Amino acid sequence: MAAARPTSRLTGDERRDKILDAARTVFAQRGYHGASTADIAAAAGCSEPMLYKHFASKQGLFVAALQQGGMAVKAKVMEAVGNADHPMRAMAEVSSELLTDPRWGELMRMRALAVTMADDPEIGAALRSSMQHHSATMAGVARQAQAQDQVRHDVDAEMIGWIGVAISLLAAYRNALEGEDGLRDTARVMRALLTLVSTEDESP
Repeated sequence: MAAARPTSRLTGDERRDKILDAARTVFAQRGYHGASTADIAAAAGCSEPMLYKHFASKQGLFVAALQQGGMAVKAKVMEAVGNADHPMRAMAEVSSELLTDPRWGELMRMRALAVTMADDPEIGAALRSSMQHHSATMAGVARQAQAQDQVRHDVDAEMIGWIGVAISLLAAYRNALEGEDGLRDTARVMRALLTLVSTEDESP
């Protein structure tokens, strides 16, 4: 009988990412105070001492999960937009995809949690950074579309970025109050913004 192959072990980076993924889910489901590091370690398939090898505290884990989620969303948007013929339309399409991704909903709930703890210097700084990255990403897409004469030049691209942040927060609130229906409707809000700023006819 052949010997069983040893289970491959995760690298340090892979283990860290797995802990962060678990943390995002547990924090989103149970809130900051309701989530324990023991719960997060169990969800990540590791021991609590292993979790503390990667993160010195529960607060540090929360901050890292918030940052990781924001950067993952940015990477997905930039990949979708890239050298797209119509950057804002590509942005709207990837936003619709994100609305169906549970990880995006978890990130929005974590941002809402972070607002209630923003007086903590570390959490407040992480939240500001996350929101600024989100706004800057969307503003950059708007400028790209303006350079291609697809978005009105009399519209401030930076303000489009902050409107994008507001739409994301709206999605989080509606998801909390209305469930999946609230999330799905947010795609229409994004399309409405695109119609308002576009130089082209965005009618279906």
